[in-house]
Amino acid sequence: IVDETEIDLDIDYEKLYYNMHDAKADWLYGIPAWKNVLTEERMKEIRLENRAKLLLIQCLNMTETDAHRYIQQQAMNCHLSKREVAESIIQTYHPDT
Repeated sequence: IVDETEIDLDIDYEKLYYNMHDAKADWLYGIPAWKNVLTEERMKEIRLENRAKLLLIQCLNMTETDAHRYIQQQAMNCHLSKREVAESIIQTYHPDT
């Protein structure tokens, strides 16, 4: 690195928030500053997707990658949003909530 080196500091905040959920970093994704970065609706969608992934991992012994891919594939194949797929998974595998 020299003085003229340009450094790109673009941050994908949605991906960061998503990964914090995967890491179970409750204290990080619960901070109020996220409301300035992502909408409450998008944060809720990410939480639902992660909850659905966890259920697929627990109930169907999927890997995290397979569960993520399954949700994406179902959304594309059924012309649904990932949120709708996640809600369906939650209802199927954890109907009490």
